[in-house]
Amino acid sequence: MFRRYNDVSFLLSSMRFSDLPEFIKTMYQEKLDDDLRENWLSNPFREKSFEEFKDDLLKEHADSLKTKTEVETEAVSGMNEALKLLNTLGGEGVGS
Repeated sequence: MFRRYNDVSFLLSSMRFSDLPEFIKTMYQEKLDDDLRENWLSNPFREKSFEEFKDDLLKEHADSLKTKTEVETEAVSGMNEALKLLNTLGGEGVGS
């Protein structure tokens, strides 16, 4: 949408200031969708729909934004689950 206008100043001057954040958000989302669609189309071996591809990438991105505490909590939880499994399989004393 934003790329359609040659004169950006005209576009910005024709909208209310209160509409600017929503406009920027929409512009960013459309640009992201365009870029993701180009990437998806460039893969001749794609097996997922565009929406599945997009959702997977956005989920990966959201996972990468976890705080250090969240990552550490998940790591400790995984370690405890692994130790519990080892102990049930006869690995008593592992991790002690």
